[in-house]
Formats: sequence, structure tokens, C-alpha cells
Amino acid sequence: MDADGGNRTMLTRFATGGGMSWLTWSPDGELIAYLEDHSIWVVSANGGQAIRLTERIPRINYLAWSPDGKWIAYYYYPVVGEDTEPIYILNTQTNETRLVTHEAHWIGGLSWSPDSREIVFAAGQPDKPLNASNDIFSIDLDGSNLINLTESPEYEWSPLWFGYRPLSVSPREKRAASWGWLKGLGQ
Repeated sequence: MDADGGNRTMLTRFATGGGMSWLTWSPDGELIAYLEDHSIWVVSANGGQAIRLTERIPRINYLAWSPDGKWIAYYYYPVVGEDTEPIYILNTQTNETRLVTHEAHWIGGLSWSPDSREIVFAAGQPDKPLNASNDIFSIDLDGSNLINLTESPEYEWSPLWFGYRPLSVSPREKRAASWGWLKGLGQ
């Protein structure tokens, strides 16, 4: 589609009849990944046949493509009785899936470092009540080096990297808000 909304192109039809969500561009702009029927799919940015990368993953949520194009990170909601949400990465070349961490609680978004070696995510602390607060964490792809970057009483979510510093959105109150203030992390 052109910037003015003209020349629209149908990229794909629902492959399974279900709805699409969490669309994300590949770093080179050639592909779009999305969720449909609890699976990760990709389609050419020019349209064409969609390719299913995963089998059904119940409760899957959120997709984030790594800047180097090698990985798609995702997490899924816990089943009743569990309070952790595992974060996984999917190798876009081999379709191999790898667990990064299962220690995340009540995730509120995730993002990649510019060098594709770390993921930042917003999550609650296991020793705090649900929705008491969310902090921003970073973790290496092999699951090591989990660091709480904020340790704040505020509820933070939707972290993203800006240059080489992660940022997060934090509402002024401990309830959902569509806009908040930006807080720079690191030096």
C-alpha cells in the first residue's frame, strides 16, 4: 500500500479461517510474521502463500522479530494454576524452538536488543501479588544473566530498545493506561 492508502495489496487470506494478530515485519522488510490459529505464520510482504512455522501453541501471545532476522521471540499465557509465562525463541531458518526462561510472571511485552543477543520484557515478580507492579528485565538468549533493570513500584510494560538503551512505558497509576511516561534505562 502506498503512504496515501492507495494501491492496497491483499497479502494473504486466513489460512485456517481464524483471525490474525501480532503482525511483525522482518528486519529486511521482506516478510511479515503473524499469529493465526495459535500458530506462527510468515508471508511475503508482496503477498503470496503463507507458510506455517509452528504447530498450534495454545495460549501463544505476542511476536517480536530479532534485528538480525534469525529469531522470533514469543511467550504464552499460563494454564490455570500456573503463574509463569515462558519466553521462547523460534529460529526462522530451522523452525527450532528454544526456551529462554520460564521465570517470567504476567508479561507485558518484550523487545530485542539491537545486537539480537538479549531480550527485554516487562513482568511481575513471583513474590509479589498479581498486578502489584511490573518491572523491566533483560535476559540473554541462553537464559542466563536475568537482570531486573527497574525495581520500581510502578507498573511498567511494553519495553523497547531505543539505540542502545531500553525504554519502557509506565503509567502514572497502577492501572491500565493507554499513555504513560518514558523512562530511560542504563547510561
